[in-house]
Amino acid sequence: YLKPAPNLRHYYHYADPAHKYDMIRASLSPPTELHLPSRCAIHAPRGTAKTITLFHGVFSMIACTRPGTVMLMSQANATLTEEKMRDFRLAVEENELIHRDFGGPGELFPKSSQGARRWNDKTLHFLNAAQIIGVSTGSKHRGRRALVGLIDDPDDGENSLLAEWRKKFFRWLFHVYIPIFGPGGYITWMQTTTNKFCPLVAALGHGDDAMQN
Repeated sequence: YLKPAPNLRHYYHYADPAHKYDMIRASLSPPTELHLPSRCAIHAPRGTAKTITLFHGVFSMIACTRPGTVMLMSQANATLTEEKMRDFRLAVEENELIHRDFGGPGELFPKSSQGARRWNDKTLHFLNAAQIIGVSTGSKHRGRRALVGLIDDPDDGENSLLAEWRKKFFRWLFHVYIPIFGPGGYITWMQTTTNKFCPLVAALGHGDDAMQN
């Protein structure tokens, strides 16, 4: 539905990377502990289709085929998060293949951002009750519940050099973000590692001791 769509040609300059389906399998794999959500960490260089695969691909598939599913997308800050949400919104609004099989404006998604169901660069509320909510890392989530979450490059390559930022990020991750998801949920954290203090490096057990702090 995405790669053949005329409106998405600008996303697909190259052949799919060999690890594309490995990322999907890892992201949607069963949990290692049944009382917790599935948790997956993925690192890969820029330009290896992480966002187009796990955000555009996986989230659009779930939104079309799993009514009522709430999903969260988080980037390093509000501006980047809204940019990704806008890209996703336009990709759905202009995708003739999705419209053909799942419905277009007024069927799968609202015709405008007006009304009870929000359709904008912060919240995409599909008419089948699936939702995609864009919230930056570090944001509050009081009372929010979701089934699927994606953290995409939570640092900008410089703030991770600061020990205080790393501690704050991990406090948010463990005490605010992960508790949103219960058993049966899926959390994927994907990142391009930019330095040895990158939070994903610590999460994978290499180098920095931020996880213990």
